[in-house]
Amino acid sequence: MEKHHILIAEDENDIMEFLIDLLEEDFEITSVPDVPAGLEKIEQQEFDIVITDLRMPGGSGLDILSRAKQKSKDTEVIIITGYGTLETVTEAMKLGISSYLLKPFSTQEFFGQVIRASSSRKIAQRSMQIIDVIPEEHKELREYARLLKHMQDYLLNISTTIDHEEIIFLLLKEVCEKAEVNDSYLIIKNESTLALYTYGLDADIPEDESKKVIEKASEIWKEQPHFEKERFIYPTVIPGRNHLLSIDSSLMEVKFDFTISIPIMLRGQVYGVVFFSLESFHELSASNSQYFHLISKMSSQALDNAFFHLKTKKMAHQDGLTGLHNHQSFQRILTEKMEKAKKGKSEVSLILIDIDNFKKINDTYGHQIGDDVLKILGKILKDDTRKGDEPARYGGEEFAVILPDTPIDQGVLVSERIREHVEKETFHDKENRPFNVTISLGISSFIHSENKTEKALISESDQALYKAKSSGKNQTIIFKDSN
Repeated sequence: MEKHHILIAEDENDIMEFLIDLLEEDFEITSVPDVPAGLEKIEQQEFDIVITDLRMPGGSGLDILSRAKQKSKDTEVIIITGYGTLETVTEAMKLGISSYLLKPFSTQEFFGQVIRASSSRKIAQRSMQIIDVIPEEHKELREYARLLKHMQDYLLNISTTIDHEEIIFLLLKEVCEKAEVNDSYLIIKNESTLALYTYGLDADIPEDESKKVIEKASEIWKEQPHFEKERFIYPTVIPGRNHLLSIDSSLMEVKFDFTISIPIMLRGQVYGVVFFSLESFHELSASNSQYFHLISKMSSQALDNAFFHLKTKKMAHQDGLTGLHNHQSFQRILTEKMEKAKKGKSEVSLILIDIDNFKKINDTYGHQIGDDVLKILGKILKDDTRKGDEPARYGGEEFAVILPDTPIDQGVLVSERIREHVEKETFHDKENRPFNVTISLGISSFIHSENKTEKALISESDQALYKAKSSGKNQTIIFKDSN
């Protein structure tokens, strides 16, 4: 096989010379010093491997990555940079990066990534060659060769994203296409919560029906002993029980005649199951059975990485104790909602909340109970606010709720609902003895025609909150401009 052709895009001469010296014995090398030259070379020919810096004259290494993948999805791309961020890594992964190296990197580390990329490229090329050379009469062998190439394409697709919903879409689509069925379902566990995903339905399953499906599936899931082992058994037949997905709604009817189950396993444990329906188990070929087994393993690792990324992303914007938006996220969202209100000629209300006598709660019951109070208040804010409202932990024992498209009179109704809920809530100390908590709230609003900054809106709600606390606590006060 001919040497693989590598394009190196790097604007630092010493690094460029080092990379060429390292690789030119084993590869054909083309080098460019900037992004426009790199894009021009890609237009002229297809490269097996592209190695590009992220920051270069005339654009970004991501532009080269994107163009190379448009030219050929099988091209392996390695990014090297001294300025890596979570955002750039995420974007590069979405575009289909092979690997990402931070400067300074070792010669061994870099060369290892190039060899890995070259090996992956060879496998792709050989897969197509193998299919071409196998005689037509060896149908089963040709089928397995096609399956190998198909599996490689699937792996390439799921490796270009860290969005869990996109991976699930690709998985369910792949199952439908290979099994030749119209629709498929995935029930998956993420942080102890079960969620249902569907593919191929004419309409989404309503939320209340979705919960019923998850409940039914969970019961059957628990009854499958093979799901607890590293085995792969398809039929799910529960004698004397209704079929797994049998729901009637005004939107659709979902009925399974014969359920096939594909467990999604990680570290020896099941955390998801794909379901689809066939009239007969015998419709499933041996090659397809093996294929589903392999893509379930690939998908499980991809989903694990995607959920980890999602969790990391959430942690950057969430308060660790309450799960609400943190202060930084609150400031960003408030800016966004006020800008949107200006464009849409609407109104934004802002509630600031403070727990009354919180220091006394900590002193009397201890900081652990104080944390429990904060957690419960966070849950109340989630439960008592509307879809689109943005509750946040402002800091310490202070909370905030951003109310988009909400005049102040409606905002007061939300505020009072929260206050009354907290007042009626029963809290418990370490000995399980009950005690009560109250909160004070201040509210102000931003009207699109006003020339008011985010800082000014926060200040107004804070002044109203101060008045609520200084004039008796356990009440909502509306900001009134003394001018």
